[in-house]
Amino acid sequence: MLIVEELDVNYGGLEILKNINLKIEKREIVALIGANGAGKTTLLNTISGFVKPKNGKIYFEGLDITRLLPHEIVEIGIAHVPEGRRIFPELTVIDNLILGAFPRRARRFVDENLKFVFFLFPRLEERKKQIAKTLSGGEQQMLSIGRGLMSAPKILLLDEISLGLAPVIINSLYKALKIIREKGIAILFVEQNVRKSLEEADRAYILEGGKIVLSDSCHNLKNHHKVKELYFGV
Repeated sequence: MLIVEELDVNYGGLEILKNINLKIEKREIVALIGANGAGKTTLLNTISGFVKPKNGKIYFEGLDITRLLPHEIVEIGIAHVPEGRRIFPELTVIDNLILGAFPRRARRFVDENLKFVFFLFPRLEERKKQIAKTLSGGEQQMLSIGRGLMSAPKILLLDEISLGLAPVIINSLYKALKIIREKGIAILFVEQNVRKSLEEADRAYILEGGKIVLSDSCHNLKNHHKVKELYFGV
């Protein structure tokens, strides 16, 4: 579904990503794991068109999207939920969600996708007339994901969805990801919590210094000596 080939990204004269190769199949949940500064967010921003690579190609369903603009990438079915939520704070919950359906391909699915978002996150339906900035942190994250789903994506890019949230909220968000996957939507997510990533994803890529140093099923990575040593202190 999504293929990244030999991707190099420079920023401010620095080489941020080096020879990145990854792929994501339909209905897969894939994690990007790495320390701060490893290049995880830059990779998501490059896939979604906000950063242009120095070298390499990105393909989505066979189409070369390497040089497409962000709004064009949303139109073909890639939705990016950035770190920090970035909702429209002065608008209501329902207005935030409706704005997520701005892409042409999403407009005919507004009612269907709104129903799905409210099924995933009943709190948003309860608070649909509420001003977004008055929501709790967890509710704002639900709103951010819900707005991404309103664009009728085929793949969802999620950056640090659990940052600063209580464990009970984090668990509910990851349960929602499994339901999203059942709808046929693939997910690529960045997560600081390595143990949680390996519990929730099907496969994972581990970045160090802008390079992918390991990739495998999460089952295998949990037992890999390097992962145990670096992340679990074993």
